[in-house]
Amino acid sequence: MKRIRVLLGDMPRLLRELIDGAIAATADIAVVGTVVGAVAAHEQVASSLERTRADVLIIGMPDDADSEQIARLLYAQPRLRLVTIGDAGRSTALHELRPI
Repeated sequence: MKRIRVLLGDMPRLLRELIDGAIAATADIAVVGTVVGAVAAHEQVASSLERTRADVLIIGMPDDADSEQIARLLYAQPRLRLVTIGDAGRSTALHELRPI
């Protein structure tokens, strides 16, 4: 069985550590990298996705985030599953491209 590769994006450190710990306890999922910074730049995230060939990106994003930023990531990586975690971890959303 193929391992699911997860890239952890910018989010509060404690939340990132909790997610990393939960993934580490799962045999068929692996964290393949982390992108950290004040708000990780789109280019930094995109290059990390290319380098790690991640299947899933989990990233903190403000609840009022620009939907174009999400669309750019998905169009650049059509097989990517993007999980966004809103302000202070109070909301989450799963984004993916689907054929119509």
